[in-house]
Amino acid sequence: MKTLASLPSLTRRSRHLVAAAGLLALATGCAGSAAGGPSLEISRVVLYQSGVGYVERTGELDGSTLLLHVRPDQINDIMASLVVRDVTHNDLASISLPLDAARIPQPSPLPPELQGGSGMMAALRALIGADVTVRTSEGASNGRILGTESTGTGDEVLTLVTGEGRLKAIKVSNVTSVDLHDTALSDGLTRSLDASLSSGDWKSVEVTIRFPSEEAREVALAYLVEMPTWRPIYRAIVRDGKLRLDGYAIVDNTSGEAWNEVNLSLTAGTPISFKMDLRTPVQPQRPDMTGYGLLDQASMAPPPPMAARGMSKSMEMPSAAFEDSGGYGMPAMTAIGDAEGMGGAYGNGPMAKMMRAAPPAVFGGEELPSAEAEGADMGALFRYDIPVPFSVANGASVLVPIVHATLDGADALVFEPGNGAASQVHPYRALHIKNTGKTPIQPAPITVYSDSAYAGSAVAPYIGLGQSAVVPFGIESDVSVTMTTNDHRGPATLIKVDGGNIFVQSEYTVTDEIAVDSALPDGAQLFVKVARRDDYDLKLPAGATKEDHPGFYLVELTVKETGATTFNVEQTTRSNTTLALNAAELPDLIGAYLSGGKVSPEVTRQLQDLNAKLREMATINTSLDALRQMRSDLQNRTQELRQNLAAIGTSATNADLRQTLLDRLANSEKELEKLVGRLVEGQERSSRLRIEASELLKNITLGG
Repeated sequence: MKTLASLPSLTRRSRHLVAAAGLLALATGCAGSAAGGPSLEISRVVLYQSGVGYVERTGELDGSTLLLHVRPDQINDIMASLVVRDVTHNDLASISLPLDAARIPQPSPLPPELQGGSGMMAALRALIGADVTVRTSEGASNGRILGTESTGTGDEVLTLVTGEGRLKAIKVSNVTSVDLHDTALSDGLTRSLDASLSSGDWKSVEVTIRFPSEEAREVALAYLVEMPTWRPIYRAIVRDGKLRLDGYAIVDNTSGEAWNEVNLSLTAGTPISFKMDLRTPVQPQRPDMTGYGLLDQASMAPPPPMAARGMSKSMEMPSAAFEDSGGYGMPAMTAIGDAEGMGGAYGNGPMAKMMRAAPPAVFGGEELPSAEAEGADMGALFRYDIPVPFSVANGASVLVPIVHATLDGADALVFEPGNGAASQVHPYRALHIKNTGKTPIQPAPITVYSDSAYAGSAVAPYIGLGQSAVVPFGIESDVSVTMTTNDHRGPATLIKVDGGNIFVQSEYTVTDEIAVDSALPDGAQLFVKVARRDDYDLKLPAGATKEDHPGFYLVELTVKETGATTFNVEQTTRSNTTLALNAAELPDLIGAYLSGGKVSPEVTRQLQDLNAKLREMATINTSLDALRQMRSDLQNRTQELRQNLAAIGTSATNADLRQTLLDRLANSEKELEKLVGRLVEGQERSSRLRIEASELLKNITLGG
């Protein structure tokens, strides 16, 4: 039986005080101990750039129960990642938390007035027909609720239908409590209140961790929660030809509690991280097999094994086996506890490197560096370990130093053609950085100071250990650069004859002509971005150097004095092609090859015979081209004469002209007939020479 107690309504001020007290209680931390016990302080935080943070808590627990008060928005991540370790006894802990009552389907939904929780009057209006006992200062009355109404004096009156069939009016202001006699209605009200209690992000979820004994123990917890990504920023200070780089990480604490003297690590890279609702109960759809004659068969099935009914004594591991498993009943967890096991479980891939490089304290502990911050390369990730403990208030941001190093590099000029209107004429002022430090430089804003003055701002790219980059931060208007690209194909060279095929090699050169006009009296180091052509040989101007980058070269040129200077950067490639036997340039290529004097007498004789036939064939082909042109002219002339004859007709007045045209047509046809004969003869001779040359070529082998 459920009793609705009559309580005085909260004033606006009292409601505000209660809400403030609740928020203050939640602000004490995301996790704490059971009432009266010590809290588990945060000992380590590792922030990732994928929007999650790894948190470790350690502390002494005097008792068997530990309560964690977790914000609802954190519970799914904690359920997916929580690891508990009993450092002292290596006991197994059980973890439990209440279901999300707000998301459990209600079999018997209550009226909206009750689900909204509006108070006793709303409940009495909604419970029409319910069997209740109404208690007042004058006594108790049993009956069913007929309804409520307002009187002329403003009083609310509740009307009951008693067991004797009488209507009884009771002033609501006199009601002290109402007993509900309907069990289903009472249970539904309880479920509705549970759902209301679970709703709202300001209400914490209580996670209970139980150990098997009351003995004092040291406990360590580790879990992931959603946190803002950390952001790097840099300051570059250039002075006397040296470059000092200071790097900081912006760290935001939105965890809900302060971090007091925690070991802080920052991981660069984005490991896969996703959200998943693990708290809402999942009820799958089940087929209804009623009427299919399966009920009798189901009743004869053997009972499920013990393991399927929940944890029992038969499932508890013996103490020796439990210790061998690392205290979790799962052999794989041993791999997380020691380096040798990690190698066996994860191999030598990036995950194994990451785990070996950064074993969190809850999995065995590690010592942080005591001096300058150092990092650990973890495959696709890199971790920055902060050497001193840090404190960050809840809801606050701090700048954490991650880099303080003197690197190779200095202030320079860089010209990148085609990157904006200004840079097509003037080069950028830029930092030339070679990362000779201990940690990578992350993509981030960088503020540049030169000789103690602000010089500009830039965005640094990723610069790995040992890598170089130029980081533009301004425009140098005292230097102008133009860049012109030309290409040239050189003559072909005979390189090989084999199996009747003739192979030649030609050289193709692309020249980038860089014209620099400088007004800087002290000169400058100019880096020019030159497109990199695969399979090309690079030739630099005297004194120039280059850096290899994906897709381009960064060519360093020294501009020594004012005025105009021109530099040529050449890239050359060679291509091999097969020539046809009738190619016009082939006789000259063979002649050039013979002039080298590196051919045996027998091959020389073969090549000379081949070349004689090729030259004769080339001469005949040239004359054939001329004869073909003459034939075309005669055919056009003959066609024109026929058209003129058709135009003048057969009239007697045009008899003389007609005869003249007929004589010319006859001469043209005779010349055309002779010309066709010469063409046929020349083509036969050319074909014969081509066949003879082809047969000679099959017997010639030279080159590699």
